[in-house]
Amino acid sequence: MKRSLARKFAVLSKKRSAGMLSRKMQTIKWLPFNLDIIVPCAVLLMASIIVVILTISKTADIMGSRFLNKDHAAHAIKVQRIYLDRGEYLEYSPTLARLNPGIAFTLEKTGGILVLAINNEELFPDLMMALHTLQSFKPGVAWEMDEFCVRTCPDKAVARVTVKGFKQELR
Repeated sequence: MKRSLARKFAVLSKKRSAGMLSRKMQTIKWLPFNLDIIVPCAVLLMASIIVVILTISKTADIMGSRFLNKDHAAHAIKVQRIYLDRGEYLEYSPTLARLNPGIAFTLEKTGGILVLAINNEELFPDLMMALHTLQSFKPGVAWEMDEFCVRTCPDKAVARVTVKGFKQELR
């Protein structure tokens, strides 16, 4: 008796669950696509659209505030170059000539340009080393190269470099 009740209950529960599953399948069966893939993709698509809209609006806010602020240029920090004077160049020349004996350090007549020149091709690596030394010679002084000439120099030097030194000041 017990077995027959258990079997009846098992058969009945199988029929119910099978019937319920088939009803669920019948409601979704008419859809031409799989919802398991579509729903997460739709959520991700909506999230990406929201992120793009927020990015565009924030970019527009930043650009608008930059252009609407008329005194933005007045508050901006300006970097000004202060070129070295003749006295500072004359101060550096003897020390640099002592460190690099084969290189001629001269100051142009205008007073604002230091000229490094060599007359022997074998001293070219020393000229490069002198330029590196010059760049790190004095803290706070930067150098810009105006001319770099090799073999076709106007004063018949094998190589010639003209540089200007300057200090930068914030205003």
